[in-house]
Amino acid sequence: MIKTILFVDDEPAILSSIKRSFKVAKVEWNCEFVLSGKEALDFCRKRTVDLIVTDGRLENQFWR
Repeated sequence: MIKTILFVDDEPAILSSIKRSFKVAKVEWNCEFVLSGKEALDFCRKRTVDLIVTDGRLENQFWR
């Protein structure tokens, strides 16, 4: 079963860099990318996520 990793960061350049790294590595995971805590919560309501990797400064955004 392929695992889903959700990356959350409010800086598109950071997410683009991570995305490029995973393409080069040819990983066998489903990697998803969102720009905010709200988007992450919406994503998790619709799909199963095995791991969330986030910028620690986004913590308060999840509760707004």
